[in-house]
Amino acid sequence: MVNHSASLNGASAYRARRRIDGLMPHEHVSKDRLERQVESMQESGVLARPIVVFHDVILDGHTRTKAAIELDCEFIEVTRIDFFFHKIFRIGSWNDDEEHRKITLLRRALARDLYPPKSTRCEVRLGEEWKPLHHHEILEPKINIKLKELRRASRKHPVPIRLS
Repeated sequence: MVNHSASLNGASAYRARRRIDGLMPHEHVSKDRLERQVESMQESGVLARPIVVFHDVILDGHTRTKAAIELDCEFIEVTRIDFFFHKIFRIGSWNDDEEHRKITLLRRALARDLYPPKSTRCEVRLGEEWKPLHHHEILEPKINIKLKELRRASRKHPVPIRLS
C-alpha cells in the first residue's frame, strides 16, 4: 500500500487505521474550519490525507479527525511518527516564531488542556529548513480512502514507511 521514501535522517513512520476514540487532540478546532472540512469530506466521500500522530496524540489533522467524527467514522488513517527522533520534528506556531516544547504539548494532550485552534504547528526538518507537517508528501500523502471504509469495523496492520 505504501512505499514512500525521503531524506529525513533515517526516521521511520507507520501508516495504520486507528480507532478515533483512542486518539487524543492537543488543540481545539475552529468551528468555521470544521464546517468547511465536513462539507468537503461529505462532497468527496473520502478522507484525502492521513493525520499524523505520536502514539495516541494527534500532531496534525485535528480538523480532519473532528470532521470524521461528525461524519460517523469510527476509524481514521494515521501516519505514526517518532516525534522525538533526531530532533527532526519540532512544534512551532502559526501565529509567531514561538517554539513550543514537545513534552509540554504531550502533557497538555494527556491532561486534556488543549491549545487554542491553530496555535501550534508541527514541523519537520528537511535539509536546513523547517517545513510544516501539514500535507507533507510523505507523512501526509493523498490516500483518498472512502469514508464508508472508515465507518465500518475494519482493522489494517501497520505499514512501515522508510523515510531515509
